[in-house]
Amino acid sequence: MSRRSKWRALGAAPALALAATLACRSSHDPAPPPASASAIAVSAAPSQSSAPVATKEELALVSPLSRGSEVAGFVVREIAGMRKGRLRVVFTRKDAVVRLDIALLDPEGPVPPATAGRYAVYYSLRGATPEDGERLAKKLAAAIKKNDAPPPAGMTTFTPDPNEGTEL
Repeated sequence: MSRRSKWRALGAAPALALAATLACRSSHDPAPPPASASAIAVSAAPSQSSAPVATKEELALVSPLSRGSEVAGFVVREIAGMRKGRLRVVFTRKDAVVRLDIALLDPEGPVPPATAGRYAVYYSLRGATPEDGERLAKKLAAAIKKNDAPPPAGMTTFTPDPNEGTEL
């Protein structure tokens, strides 16, 4: 074999190896179909909570609040249906999130930041201050008090979620 043909054979070897690899791979591991623009948009969208959609009775409890309502500089992002015996209203402002949980008031349970008759309002925060949580809890309690609606089906007293322990 001449020197020139030897180099040609060596130059073709990587291309042949790549082609063989792709052929084997396609028979065993088919490549996924190309993603459409709508599939990309759906996968890039933030995942919504798995909470059920709020019923008319649940929405009546927090009326006139609805998705998009503005309260104390925050916007209602979501009013989720009953989950774990409580109704959740989520407020956002830029990167701050305040989650308010409405449950039945338990005189022997944890002290809520706000109450409205038989209802208690608790909050959890991400990127917001405790003052934001207190202020929004009190505003939500005021709306609940005006409505004087009966408890939605499935509502119970508030039981804090158990925290996982931290190893020291």
